[in-house]
Amino acid sequence: MIAEDLPKRRHKAYLLGVLFIALGSLILIATGTYYGYAVLARSQLDKLTFSGEGSSVSEKDAIVASTHDFLSLYPGDKLNPKYWGAPLWAGTDPYEMKSLPEGFIPLNGHYSSLDVGDLSAAERMEIPIIGVNSEVRDLAILDLGSSRAYETPKKIVGHIPGTANPGEPSNGWYFGHLENPLAGGGNVFQDLPKIAQHLRQGDRVYVLLKNREDTTYLYEAVSARVVHERQIQLSPSDTSIITLVTCVPRMVYDHRLLITANLVGLKEPSAADDSIRPSATVNIP
Repeated sequence: MIAEDLPKRRHKAYLLGVLFIALGSLILIATGTYYGYAVLARSQLDKLTFSGEGSSVSEKDAIVASTHDFLSLYPGDKLNPKYWGAPLWAGTDPYEMKSLPEGFIPLNGHYSSLDVGDLSAAERMEIPIIGVNSEVRDLAILDLGSSRAYETPKKIVGHIPGTANPGEPSNGWYFGHLENPLAGGGNVFQDLPKIAQHLRQGDRVYVLLKNREDTTYLYEAVSARVVHERQIQLSPSDTSIITLVTCVPRMVYDHRLLITANLVGLKEPSAADDSIRPSATVNIP
C-alpha cells in the first residue's frame, strides 16, 4: 500500500515544486517590472517642474519689428503666451494678461500688520484649471509613540496647522492625495502634475481659498518643483504664499510635487460689511 502511494506523493511534490517555481518567476517578473517602471517614472519628474525663469524663445528666431507695428498686429496682453511664437494659430483662445477674475481686488503683497493665526482658516479650495473643488481642514497631529506625525487627508485638502491661513504674510502648506485606492484617501490632487505644463504654456493658474467668513483669497501659481520625500521642509515666507503638495510619481510616491502660488487678489462677501475686513494696510512692493 505504501509502495503504491509513493508515486502519487512524488507526483504531488513535483506539481508543488512546479507551482512554487512558477509563482517565484511571476514575483520576480512583477518586481522587475515595478522597479523598471519606478526608474522610468523618476526619470520623468523633471517634466513636472517649472521655475518661471528664462525664456523658451530663441534669439536667433526672434522677430525684428517696431514696437508700435508689432503690438498693433499682435497685442500681447490679449494673446496667450503659448501662441507668441505662432500668433496666427491663436484662434479664439481667450487670454487677459492683466485682469483678475471678476470681483477680485488686486493685491501685490501682503497684510503687513498681520501675524500667522490672525485670519481664519480656509474651508474650501478651488483650482478651476484642473477641476479641484474641495473641502479644506486642518490636519490633526497623531501620537505614534516614539514620534508624531500629521494625519493623512482623506478625500479633502489638508492644511498644516501653524502655517499661514489665507491672506496671512507667510507660507500656508496644503496637502492632498494624488491617488490612494487601497486606503481610500481619495485623489483630490490627481491633476496637480498638470500645472507645470499649464505654466509653460503661459496659462494663468489660479488657486482660490475661501475662509470661514466667506472671504476668498486668490493665489496665482508661479512655480513647480519636485523634491525627495525626505527633503521636504515646511519653510515659512516673508510674503503671502501657499504651497500645494502631493506625492509623485504614480505608484512610487517617494517624491513630493510642490506648487508655489502668490497672493494676488481678494474678494469679500459684501463690500458694505466692514466688520469682517482686516484692519491692516496692504504693502505694494
